[in-house]
Amino acid sequence: IDPDTLSTLPERYVHDGMAEVIKYGCIKSLGLFRLLKKGMDELDIENIIYRCVSIQRDIVQRDETEAGERKLLNFGHTIGHALEKIYDYKGLSHGEAVAIGMVMITNASEKEGFTPKGTTQKIIDLCKLYHLPIHDDSSMRDIAFASQSDKKSFGSGIDIVVLKAIGDATVKNIDHRRFQEYIDVTEEV
Repeated sequence: IDPDTLSTLPERYVHDGMAEVIKYGCIKSLGLFRLLKKGMDELDIENIIYRCVSIQRDIVQRDETEAGERKLLNFGHTIGHALEKIYDYKGLSHGEAVAIGMVMITNASEKEGFTPKGTTQKIIDLCKLYHLPIHDDSSMRDIAFASQSDKKSFGSGIDIVVLKAIGDATVKNIDHRRFQEYIDVTEEV
């Protein structure tokens, strides 16, 4: 991995990649999450890349078949993939869709009382720092419908990754019929 290649990318795509970095902090590393608050100009990008690759490597080595812990890597992706599908994979980048997904799913699990209050705002603040969107105007019905074809969907349910706290995630299975209601917290973030 050559960090110098980042200087060849348009700024939008550097920010796009930061959504995945934020994800790693959310699911496995409070320390990484806190480090990201410095902003792009203050980051040791080689250290950030090393930490993210280490988190992914360790998770994949422990769960090569995505039967358990590896599912955590999908944080923000259930809604993110649905949004990408809604936009026909044009206009909204993968990282932008994942950022919106992280905010939406955390807001929903916070409203449910599973995730500590204020967690969504912490993710919003980081997303804004890296110029990532935090909201989309797609209907909850469309998002819920598009999510049914995602790889995390099987039978009558869908696996979602929720935060017990920043740096500590778990997987919950939600019935498809309840998923739209779950993510539709009606309060815009």
